[in-house]
Amino acid sequence: MNEIVHRLTDTQTGRRIVKRFGDEYGLVYFGYVDQFQDEHEIVRGMTMSHKHHDTNYSVGSFNNYDVMYVQRADSHAPITKLSRRPHTWQIMSFDLHTRRELPHVLIGRQTHSDQFYADILTRYPHMKRLSMDSIAMHKADFLQHHHVYGRPVDTVTIEHIFTTSLDDLLTKHFAGLAIEISENVLYLYAERSKPTHSLLDAMIKNGTWLAGHIDTISKTIDD
Repeated sequence: MNEIVHRLTDTQTGRRIVKRFGDEYGLVYFGYVDQFQDEHEIVRGMTMSHKHHDTNYSVGSFNNYDVMYVQRADSHAPITKLSRRPHTWQIMSFDLHTRRELPHVLIGRQTHSDQFYADILTRYPHMKRLSMDSIAMHKADFLQHHHVYGRPVDTVTIEHIFTTSLDDLLTKHFAGLAIEISENVLYLYAERSKPTHSLLDAMIKNGTWLAGHIDTISKTIDD
C-alpha cells in the first residue's frame, strides 16, 4: 500500500512540475497519450517502440522552435536476457529549420547505462561508434565523457556539425543528457525516473540553443 501511495504521489508531483514548466515556457499540457489512438504527433527518436507508455505530453514553441516533451516508460530486456525491466526517459524534441537532410547521429555520455548503448546497437545496427578525429582532434575531456554513434560514411558531416569548439559546452551544459539528430529533429534524453523543473529548464534552453547552432552550421556543409 505504501508503495502505491508513493508512486501516486510521484505521479502527481511530476504532473504539477510539468504543468508549471509548461505555463512558464508556453507549452500546452495533454498528459497521457496513446500512440495508436490519439491524434497527437508522436515523439519519435531512438526510444520509440510499439509498447512505450507516454505521459506528461506537452507541446508548444520556444525561441522560434516547435518543442515537444514527454515522459516515456518502456520495458527492455537486459543484456543477460533473463528478464525485462522498466526504463524511463525524460525526452524533449526540437524541429530543426534546415531543409538539408542531416545524418542520423547520437551522442551519449559514458554515464549512460550499458542497456542504453545495447539498445542503440540492436535498434540501429548501421550505427557505429565514431572516433571523431577526421577533421580535428577533440579535447580529451570530451572524448573521455562522450560516445558518438553514426554511420561511418557520415563521419565528416557529423564532425562538421559537432565541431571541437563545442567540446566544453557539451561537456558542461549537456551533462547527463544524450543528444540525437534523426530525420531533422533534435532530441534530448535524460535517463531520469521523474522530471524536475531544473532538468526541464536546462533541456529547453540548451536544446533551442543547440538547434540554432545546428541550423546555422548546416548552411556551411558542402553538398
